[in-house]
Amino acid sequence: MNEQRAKTILIAGYYGFENIGDEAILSAILAGFREQRSDLEFIVVSSDPGRTESGHGVRSVHWKDMQGLLDAARDCDLILLGGGGLFQDYWGMPANAQLTQHHWGISFYSSFALLAHLYQKPFMIYAVGVGPLLSEDGKRWTRLSFELADAATVRDPESLALLVSLGLPIQKATVKPDPALGLLPRTEGTDAIFEAAGVDLGEQPVLGVCLRNWTEGEKSTAWKQELASALDRFLAQENAKVVFIPFQVGEHELENDHIVALELAGMMEAKERVHAIPATYTPEVTAGLISRCHALVGMRLHSLIFAASAGVPALALAYDPKVHNFMRSLDMSAYALDLQGMDVDQLASTLGAVWGGRESIRARLLERGAQVREAARGNTLLALDLLEGRIAHKETPQTIEMLRDLSIRQVQSLAERDHHVDDLNLQIAGLIARVEEKQAHVEVLNAEKWALVAEVEDKKETIRGMEVKAAEQQHAIDYLNWRVAYERQLKDEITSSRVYKVALLLRKLRLLLLPPGGFLERTIKWLYRKPREILGRIREAIRRHGIFKAFLRGLSILWIRLSYPVKKTVQKDRYESDLLELERRIAQHRGFVDIFHVPMGWNTLLFQRFQHISLQVAKMGGLAIYGGHPTVDKDIFVYQEVKKNLLVFKATDNTVTNRVLAALEKRVDQTVILRIQSIDLVTTAEHVQDFLRRGFKVVYEYIDKISPEITGNVPELVHRRHEAILKDERVIVVTTADQLYEEVGRHRSRNFLLSTNGVDVEHWRIARGTPPDDLKPALTGRVIVGYHGALAKWTDYELLRMIADEGSYELVLIGHEHDDELPKSGLKQHPHVHFLGSKSYFDLNTYAVYYDIAILPFRKSELTEAVSPVKIFEYMAARKPIVSTDLRECRKYKSCLIAETNEEFMAQLKRAVELRDDPDYLKTLDREANENSWRAKTVEMLKMAGVKK
Repeated sequence: MNEQRAKTILIAGYYGFENIGDEAILSAILAGFREQRSDLEFIVVSSDPGRTESGHGVRSVHWKDMQGLLDAARDCDLILLGGGGLFQDYWGMPANAQLTQHHWGISFYSSFALLAHLYQKPFMIYAVGVGPLLSEDGKRWTRLSFELADAATVRDPESLALLVSLGLPIQKATVKPDPALGLLPRTEGTDAIFEAAGVDLGEQPVLGVCLRNWTEGEKSTAWKQELASALDRFLAQENAKVVFIPFQVGEHELENDHIVALELAGMMEAKERVHAIPATYTPEVTAGLISRCHALVGMRLHSLIFAASAGVPALALAYDPKVHNFMRSLDMSAYALDLQGMDVDQLASTLGAVWGGRESIRARLLERGAQVREAARGNTLLALDLLEGRIAHKETPQTIEMLRDLSIRQVQSLAERDHHVDDLNLQIAGLIARVEEKQAHVEVLNAEKWALVAEVEDKKETIRGMEVKAAEQQHAIDYLNWRVAYERQLKDEITSSRVYKVALLLRKLRLLLLPPGGFLERTIKWLYRKPREILGRIREAIRRHGIFKAFLRGLSILWIRLSYPVKKTVQKDRYESDLLELERRIAQHRGFVDIFHVPMGWNTLLFQRFQHISLQVAKMGGLAIYGGHPTVDKDIFVYQEVKKNLLVFKATDNTVTNRVLAALEKRVDQTVILRIQSIDLVTTAEHVQDFLRRGFKVVYEYIDKISPEITGNVPELVHRRHEAILKDERVIVVTTADQLYEEVGRHRSRNFLLSTNGVDVEHWRIARGTPPDDLKPALTGRVIVGYHGALAKWTDYELLRMIADEGSYELVLIGHEHDDELPKSGLKQHPHVHFLGSKSYFDLNTYAVYYDIAILPFRKSELTEAVSPVKIFEYMAARKPIVSTDLRECRKYKSCLIAETNEEFMAQLKRAVELRDDPDYLKTLDREANENSWRAKTVEMLKMAGVKK
């Protein structure tokens, strides 16, 4: 028995434009068919065929691919125009564009009615919206499309009434609900989406907001300001959060819901309780996000459809009649407000009614939703009747007349275009000929010009060379002539003198009695010079110190001279002994070893990430080996044990460094981690390869943008090492900021992680004692605003001046002057500014404990966007409210009060004063400090290196 060919349905609509509502309609249409039949195939017309094919499991053709559309219409068994507000002409209707690549709007949708008629295929209009229709062409082609339909449904009675007013018989269409009412929401993964936007669903109930851009200029700003004020009033009365959920995030501003959300959030005062999801998801997931909300403010129609389907009470902002129509179908008209006519009082009272009555509204919606979903199934059954021939196709004389009229106009239009194209081709040919003629002439002239230029330059160069050579030769000749004359004169004067003759006789006697280089000559020279040298030193010593002290100093020098060989021998023995002891410590340690081999020094003024990691390794039972430097580690000879299992070695001594690396290489049974940092100006790419060859686990800590603004002039070896490491996936790369992590991700697929900077919580969690002396002038009773860290050109000195000028604060600045920007700012002379210079890390906590507010006043730039500021974690541990400029790495933390402008920064300072003793805020500081401890960061790194802790 022959198998029957699977039947194919061609579906057209507003698909592939990243609009969640229309994608939801397509998902629901396909789900309805697949629920009834498993033997159907689908071709979907789309703006993005690849995405539509992968997202819906169908074949797809581009909406402007005319040959593809013709082939699909010819090969299908049913043409279906499906869902959404397709028949409207807000933005006009192009003339004579049907069945051309220039079609859009009604001219695009009516093309499928024509294709169905031309290929004699069944044609259905499936649950569309109609209106508004403002042009005569829009009305005429809408009526024609429905007349050509063998079956038609509209999604609301108002659409049917508009069709009847156009002269369409009422029996030509029936009212069926929007297919998206039957879409099942997907809640898996929604918690993670909310969390990424900063929303904890367990903390407070959520009010979802779904907006779109509508109108321009003052009208656009007016409704947004009214809504922002109403949402602020709502948050002031209710313990809730506002979350903006986008349905479309396109390149054009009118198609980007996220831009609207950010604009509206910027108008609100309660920004800390306002969140925006930046990306769109599948219709099912978007429906799942709305289902997790407790209520919704909806402007997009399908946000209201998703809410109704999930039983979520909604306040509708009606920018289009279809929104009113839908709310009326649910008996919820009382909760629909006209977008341009609403005001803040009306919005606030209606939103309050929705929020307060949400339980009863939910029950009504769920009951009504079940009825509507059942009615929506009628669309699918009607389409299947048409597919199987249970509905007959009829043609009308008016249809044939309009098709004939369209054909004539299209032929005329094509003829006009052909004639215009011919004219243009002639003009283009003439222009091309003229351009080619000019180009040929220009090329000839250019060739002549460059030949002449080259000839002139050659001659000039030859002349310059000859002139220089001639001048040099003349100078040499003049000098030689003078020298010859002078030497001749001098020789004549000397050789004719009696002195010369006596001197010549004495020289002969000296050569005879004291041969040059002989023992007798050397002895006489020593006896002549040495006593004079000793007597000179004695006279100078007596002149400076007196006879007695000079005598004692002479004895001391004599002792040093006599004891030096002994001391040198003793030091050599100690040096070798200490080296052997260091090698023994490395060999006998049971467990992993971490080495930071660069001579950064341990006892530095700034105690940085590389030191903290070494300290944590030692505390966790590993052997930490750290590169010391004699300029800061004063007592270092070969190595020092500064903490248990933490050895600081003299990394400036190549012998010590090489012996340490050789000893580590022998530890084949235990993990050896060798750390490099991106600011290391010594280690080369070749060194890294050598470390890998030795069997070390190399960890590259990418802690800042490689920039001369941070480290001064950057040697070429740093750039070459950085590029080589990013490509070598054997090296583990640890990044401290999102931007750095994303950069690394573009070069490799594994062995990299994001691990921000951290904090030693116990070090900063201290009680106040006697304040340091240089801090006392700042303790005036005013609020202390503190900052510690580098003071450089990335610091916003204009913002610091605003803080100082305000009059309520004493501004304490602690840190190294990285450049001359601070002196140039004039802040050092300000009466409310206290610049205390650099402080040791181990003393800095005694200053921070007196801060009332801690700040991060960095300018926003490519450099600061890639920085994980250590100080914000130190502020957290010290339990100080944090106010920061709008930096990417600070936005991750709830404890950071973010300000996008200087004015907003000043407002956040006032809010921080109120939060100083707020229990909930202090808990947030504690939690985020503990989550970012140096121990946690070290564990992340060790785990990546294969060490289990």
